[in-house]
Amino acid sequence: MDIGLPQRLVLAICGLGLATQAARAAEFVAVDPASDRQVDIVLHFDASTGAGYDWLELTQPRLSPATPESRLRDAVLFLQEGVRRMTGRSLPVRSDSDVSQGIVLVLLGNAPDDIRDQPFVSSSLRDDGSDSYNHVEAFCLISEPRRLLVVANTLEGLVAAMPALLESVGYEVLGMGPNWTHVPADRGRLAFDLKFADRPSFYLRRLVPTSGQYRGFGTIQPLPAGHPEAASHQLTDSSDEPVDASYTRWAVGIRDRSRSMAPFPGHALYQYHRPMVEQMLATGSVDGFLTAGTNLGLAAKRPAAGPSNADHLWINTDPAGQPGHQRVFLSDGEQWLEQKLIGMRVNLDVSCPAARQIVLDRMKQRAELHFDQRPDEVFVFGTEAEDGAGLARIGEWTAPSRRDWYPEYLQSIGREWPQPYALHGYRDIIDQPREQWDHAAAADAMFAFNNWLLSEFDRWVDSLPESRRLTSAGKPKKELVRCSLYSYAYHDIPPHLNLDPRIRIMVAGYPKHRGLGPWKALASKQEVAAAFRQLLPREPSGEYRIPSIAYYADHSLDGIPPKWSASSASLLRDFKSTHASGIRALTFETDFNFGKYGLAYYLMSKVLWNVELTEQQLEAIRDRWLQRAYGSGWEVMKRYYDFMLIDHFPANAPAAWAKAMQWIDEADRLIDSDREPAAQRRLDDLKQYWYFYYLVDTGAMTEKSPEIVEFLWKGQMSYMTAMHMVMRRAFPDGSRRLHELLPAELRRGPAHYTAAETEAWWRRVREHWPVVEIDQFADLTLSDGRAARGVDLSDLVRVADFESLTAGRAFRYNSAQAEPVTFATVAQEGEQIGFRLAWPARDQQPRFYGAKDVPYGVEYWDATERRWESIADVTLSTAPSTKLAETFNGQPRYLAEFRMQATRPGTYRFEVGAGGLLADLGSLAYDAGRNEFPRRTAHTYTSRTRGLTQDAAFFYIPKGTRSLDLEVWDSFQRKQLQLYTAVTARGLSGSRAVDISARGTHRVALKPEETGMLASISGNGFAFPVLYSVPSLWAKCPAELAIPRAIAQADGLRATE
Repeated sequence: MDIGLPQRLVLAICGLGLATQAARAAEFVAVDPASDRQVDIVLHFDASTGAGYDWLELTQPRLSPATPESRLRDAVLFLQEGVRRMTGRSLPVRSDSDVSQGIVLVLLGNAPDDIRDQPFVSSSLRDDGSDSYNHVEAFCLISEPRRLLVVANTLEGLVAAMPALLESVGYEVLGMGPNWTHVPADRGRLAFDLKFADRPSFYLRRLVPTSGQYRGFGTIQPLPAGHPEAASHQLTDSSDEPVDASYTRWAVGIRDRSRSMAPFPGHALYQYHRPMVEQMLATGSVDGFLTAGTNLGLAAKRPAAGPSNADHLWINTDPAGQPGHQRVFLSDGEQWLEQKLIGMRVNLDVSCPAARQIVLDRMKQRAELHFDQRPDEVFVFGTEAEDGAGLARIGEWTAPSRRDWYPEYLQSIGREWPQPYALHGYRDIIDQPREQWDHAAAADAMFAFNNWLLSEFDRWVDSLPESRRLTSAGKPKKELVRCSLYSYAYHDIPPHLNLDPRIRIMVAGYPKHRGLGPWKALASKQEVAAAFRQLLPREPSGEYRIPSIAYYADHSLDGIPPKWSASSASLLRDFKSTHASGIRALTFETDFNFGKYGLAYYLMSKVLWNVELTEQQLEAIRDRWLQRAYGSGWEVMKRYYDFMLIDHFPANAPAAWAKAMQWIDEADRLIDSDREPAAQRRLDDLKQYWYFYYLVDTGAMTEKSPEIVEFLWKGQMSYMTAMHMVMRRAFPDGSRRLHELLPAELRRGPAHYTAAETEAWWRRVREHWPVVEIDQFADLTLSDGRAARGVDLSDLVRVADFESLTAGRAFRYNSAQAEPVTFATVAQEGEQIGFRLAWPARDQQPRFYGAKDVPYGVEYWDATERRWESIADVTLSTAPSTKLAETFNGQPRYLAEFRMQATRPGTYRFEVGAGGLLADLGSLAYDAGRNEFPRRTAHTYTSRTRGLTQDAAFFYIPKGTRSLDLEVWDSFQRKQLQLYTAVTARGLSGSRAVDISARGTHRVALKPEETGMLASISGNGFAFPVLYSVPSLWAKCPAELAIPRAIAQADGLRATE
């Protein structure tokens, strides 16, 4: 059963739109059992000229997996497998110059005139002139009676076309593993009716699995044929498959195997450490590395480590044959730490001519080799600095005699310096008419180094004989060369100088300057990318993200919910703004954790290919995925996946887990395993996601139980859990290869759970986390008989009965790293409202304790229409911070304040963004200098917020509430509920304390006198629970608490006027 999206529409909404969809084409039959027809897959190849691709060469065992040709081979095999799985027929693949019949793959430049001259072909594959890459992956699909044409400009376009071709007949990869491909049923006859063209929005769309997962690190990758132990390491069940088969199918299917741009190399300069050391030893020079000091000397002469030689490098000069020969040590002030010659914990000093020359020589060598092998393609040379903090002290450690090396170089070659600066006047935030040079700015040094490399490369090419200045394809070498680095860490912002247009930028995280000081208007990666677009209009920028890091994020119960939203609206909002900033390449670190992010990865791939999708179209694609994955249970599973979105997930606690698993059980009842075996297998795979956390919660990981050992093998085919994480966490000192870690007897069996095994452990999981019946406030009745469901929870009043209860501090949290905090206040017309946010001022740590412009948003609640009206947009509004010198503890603080006059009486809601760590948030009545409140105004929090350990938070229990039902979602271990019975002249009169430390659902039966009264929660850390049976409104002081007007009226409380 499919949800009914016409296939022509499916292609259109996955592609760039209906504009590329031509009139109905002639039908091409690839397989027809009735006539015993099956066609060949034909790669165009002219043996006389070498044009095209020779299938025999593509399938030879020694073809490197790093080559584009290997990706074409994988894509053709993907097509062949898809046809075979649909029809049972394996189409032969051959290369031929005759492209008159079959499924024909041909490049436009090699195509016969009858193909090349077709208007649809030429218009579909044209270069639109927007940049150098827009047409690289363009392809078109045209069915004719005798052939199905797949025409592209490049190999990359042919690779991208293969999943589009199969998706046109309903075949689609949904995820990783043998169970996660949708294969249309009853497709004996296979026919195509196509006239379709497409090209991508993003030119590089890399979902990169880390930690070697795709090649057997914690996953199953049998030993290669010929290995002496290969026979004992093969999979024994025909329904299982090695990780490379699953990953390749997935990567081709989501269009991850093709690219319009070359990938961005990572950290590169570490590879020059050894040749730099060797040259320093040969010349006796101590210049080459960025350190506090570098010494050459015999090992026996090296002094003891101490503060005076901290950050000094010692290179042994002991002769060959001696134990100390070519050994290098770095002092940390207490000991000398030996360094590996490739990848020392220092940075190459790019101000040093010898260091620059070593890199340039390698650049020239690699360029020549590249142009010999690929004379038509761009050569990308990686220049990113070593990872680490070495560039933080570049100003101090650069030798005084070389601090002006770049301007001096330009002058030496007759280049004008300085020239008008390309970013002058940018967004009215950069006032710098001409280029500048700051040797202490890591961005200036690193980007100047790239300018130097390209300049010297050009000078070298110009020195060559004229015939060698061009590649064998007749293209100028200077036009095909690129230098590639990150905008990252200490060089995370644009430099003060113009850039060679052949530099490529990947905008990465861990910034040190963005959003601070002169760069405070360039806070996000997208804002930085947009600035680089001004500096480098010819080369689109890239961005590096880490949406998943399973080893650190998935190993405990805290790892159950996703960390980011994969809703259609969120993905489109993110990628549309990213694309608009000029970024065209995205690289993501990912894991094989498809139970957590599988649907997210799939939807990401769709938007990365076509950023013009509307939310309605992406929702339709999402629904199609759910239907294809879960068959008759798809609508129930839609509720499951909607619930698991971070946008909707109520709290990471057993009640939410049990609710999620209820939907899995309901879908299980709807799916007939005999009629829909594939849907049943996928649902059983998903159950393994929860089984893993059951094993975590029952101690199986810690105890290395037989169940976790079995899971490491039988959980492999589902890819619901990142197995490298499981392996490393359960066996931190064990092998990273399953055949070395797991017993042979287990490995001789299937690498998946049987249906009976799944049913047995799933029963235990459900018993471990049962559904707990709770009271929901909406289902209750107020003390005056009104149904709680109709209560307006945003129409708030402050309670006069609590105004005398003024004890309590500001809310303390690490705002620099926290999600935005929301609070509500109640005001009369003309009253001043707003907030004050203060944090320690430590200017030597600007990222966490420096001056900030704090984002904020304001909304007003229209109680008549029951909707929020925006007053200040959080994306456009900021409150600057000022330094307070006189404070309660003698330490300066930064204070960000926003105030406004209430224009109408009623409820106002504020959203407060990032400030500093150890921040205190309060109303305008908060005296941040003294850290106290001279008076109190309404200041009530409306979100489940994490904070630091602090005094109690207060909330109100309406009269008549039978049970206080709540969910504890943190693991701080000590949490206490304090119930009260009266407000006295001395404060609140305590009734009893209840321990609610355990993570999970708590039901506390209430006495009548404990209702119509305040309660408080305190303990280690701060993670306010989910309140089920009462409204989730809390304050750090009873006098600041506002409650719904209807509840105050029902309970006879006096509202403050």
